Amino acid sequence: MKLQKHLTIGLVSPYALVAGGVQNHITYLKKNLENLGHTVYTFAPRIDKEAPPDSKTFLLGKSLLLYTEGTLVPLGIWPQEGDRIKEIIDSIPFDIFHFHSPLISPTSWQIMSYAHTPIVITFHEAREKPSPLYHLARIPLSFISKKTQKMIAVSHAAAKTISPYLDNPLTIIPNGIDCARFSLAGPTHPWFDDTRFTLLFLGRLEERKGIRQLLQAYPQIKTHIPNVQLVVAGQGILEADVKQIIKDKSLLDVRLVGYVPEEEKPLYYRSCHVYCAPATQDESFGIVLLEAMSSGKAIVASANSGYKELLEKSGAGILVPPRDIHAFADAVIQLADNDKKRETMGKKGIEKARHYDWSILTPSIVAIYNEAITVYKRGKKEEQKPPLPTFADMWNQVVNSLKEKDELFAPKNQ
Repeated sequence: MKLQKHLTIGLVSPYALVAGGVQNHITYLKKNLENLGHTVYTFAPRIDKEAPPDSKTFLLGKSLLLYTEGTLVPLGIWPQEGDRIKEIIDSIPFDIFHFHSPLISPTSWQIMSYAHTPIVITFHEAREKPSPLYHLARIPLSFISKKTQKMIAVSHAAAKTISPYLDNPLTIIPNGIDCARFSLAGPTHPWFDDTRFTLLFLGRLEERKGIRQLLQAYPQIKTHIPNVQLVVAGQGILEADVKQIIKDKSLLDVRLVGYVPEEEKPLYYRSCHVYCAPATQDESFGIVLLEAMSSGKAIVASANSGYKELLEKSGAGILVPPRDIHAFADAVIQLADNDKKRETMGKKGIEKARHYDWSILTPSIVAIYNEAITVYKRGKKEEQKPPLPTFADMWNQVVNSLKEKDELFAPKNQ
């Protein structure tokens, strides 16, 4: 297949461009695509009335903070900007659109309905138990599939979640990392004290990230490691609860530092001895694990499906059963007592992380773009894939299908 040397690409985010795994993926993908000489535009919902960060970012409609599947997300709601979307798409010679997690984003549906180019979709989410949201999403998914040439999942866990509701094949291309940024060499954070054994939690303060379990495990850790300290970096809906737990349990060595800007994250990883990832479920990949691995740090993590896929057999950390606070504490204590083991794990983590560098993964995504363009040019889209129905059509289908729950709530391959 002859590859196109230069592509004009539209990346579409379902979420406002604030801190988050999908948003960071899009940001770094855009940067690395541009490094390869491609022209990249980003589409995303706005938070309020903020100006776009650059001339190649289009903010459409408005996001709404929704609590879904244990996570608070700034999801793009129906934008009511069809004329503007059509004007943008008609004015730029796009070669391809790449949508990320479009199933629950009406903003993404509307952009897709105006796109007259090949389409690629990446699925980022994983669920360890059947979710009503995915069953409901079968209706828009059936429409979206008809417009799509290639589909990607960021992990086998993500593929396993979505594949029962798809006819389209999936290609696994994982999340990436900038290994040059997350490295063992470099400055540490000003609070770093080598006389203290430092644990780091970096992530959203919400139930499924396991911050409660980590705080419950901390007294057992403290008993065996008197000079330990825990740095909790992040914010979220459990912030007040976390502060109360710290107060009630008198966890004086737990330091809450709040939100950490992206540019400061490498300092935090370098400044810890062990990275703690107690997320209980529904992790499709674990970019924080990859960041810690690239930074040369030993890891203790819960064995949810995404973390297990990345960390198991890597030699870079210890996996423990989700929600088992005693097993988590024991694993941390084991690493605190063995400097050599932590060092070995750190080296293996660095080696593993190199395979996920964006400079390696981005060409694989470009190859998918070219495959999608080839399929599109063969006429398969015109022959087999009718135009995407309107949002009203999709909603009517969802409502009608709710009357047939037996069919709606059964995976497609059963």
